[in-house]
Amino acid sequence: MFGALKKLISRRDRGASTDLGDPGTAASNTAVRLHLSRQGDLGLTSRMVAHYMYPDAGLSLGPRSHVADIFAGIDGALSDAHERNGFVFEQKCNLHPDTFDVFTESLRRDLMELGWKYDGWECAVIKE
Repeated sequence: MFGALKKLISRRDRGASTDLGDPGTAASNTAVRLHLSRQGDLGLTSRMVAHYMYPDAGLSLGPRSHVADIFAGIDGALSDAHERNGFVFEQKCNLHPDTFDVFTESLRRDLMELGWKYDGWECAVIKE
């Protein structure tokens, strides 16, 4: 998706080097933004961000269509994930905490209510 550009991975299952806590929380997003800033990326430039979500094996699942309904009216593209019967939502946005953290925290809550788990996000590093 991002070609030769370096990626920042905040997802637990990809082995991030630091404990980022629960994906999508303000604290986790802040840790990722700190990592980005160390690479010269202030998070101000809009870029493609991929959000990952999967059914939570420990909970009763809401239908996949209900998960898709969460994204109705939000600019971006929802597609099937390559693993674990999940979804990937790609959107163009910046990483400013006032908007990005509100979005990811809301997404976490909505998914949890449906028996799904927000697994984090990734984006290209953009030096600013």
